[in-house]
Amino acid sequence: MATLRFEREADFVTLRLDRPHGNAINAEMVEELSRALAEIERDPGLRGALLASAHPRIFCPGLDLLELAPLGWDEMSGFLDRFCDCYRRLFSFPKPVVAAIAGHAAAGGCLLSLCADYRVLQAEGAMLGLNEVRLGVPLPWGAAVIVRQSVFPSKLAEVVMLGRNFTGEAAVAAGLAQELAPAGEVEKVARERLAEFLSKDPAALASLKGSLRGEAERSMREGDRARAKEFLDIWFSPSTRKLVDEAVRVLR
Repeated sequence: MATLRFEREADFVTLRLDRPHGNAINAEMVEELSRALAEIERDPGLRGALLASAHPRIFCPGLDLLELAPLGWDEMSGFLDRFCDCYRRLFSFPKPVVAAIAGHAAAGGCLLSLCADYRVLQAEGAMLGLNEVRLGVPLPWGAAVIVRQSVFPSKLAEVVMLGRNFTGEAAVAAGLAQELAPAGEVEKVARERLAEFLSKDPAALASLKGSLRGEAERSMREGDRARAKEFLDIWFSPSTRKLVDEAVRVLR
């Protein structure tokens, strides 16, 4: 895979994001992540997944604006549909997923981490945030559902509407992560937490996860379809295009 390492171990897989220049999410990554999840789900010998990054300081910075900004309506609509399907698949994945966040996770990258059942964040030097609003970009309906499942109600306005970034204990207090780990030990702690999940009966665990997330997933599936045009209308609005184009100039 060109954007993802599929590192199989005894009874789980480490899905390691590995794109040049920091793991920005493009169509290829969405396809490969969806395909990897389907492979893990089909294999009875694989009971869970660890989501991590090959880059030491970055987990995932969100959508690849350099690739997405030039797309027309139909192309962007197709990407949005596939991206929404990917995060729904990750969120509703019947096997446990633990995220090892040893670097910054912003926007869509933060969203991917929120799809995990458990998130271990590096105590210092790693920042979590949903900063879409700074570019005038809304959250897809399903993404907002995921955020509401994780972030504490009293912090939703700060996280989503103000687009603030969070580190360390503040990220835990907001619900963006469950646990902190020292630098160099994030994956070790994440593996320990995944082992706790894997020690449980897999059928019972899948049933429980379905009970916890099934209703939300149904809302996501219906809302992503019904609200796609609203997202695209804002994405292609003059004010948002100006902010996105400015961001692209900085990235180049």
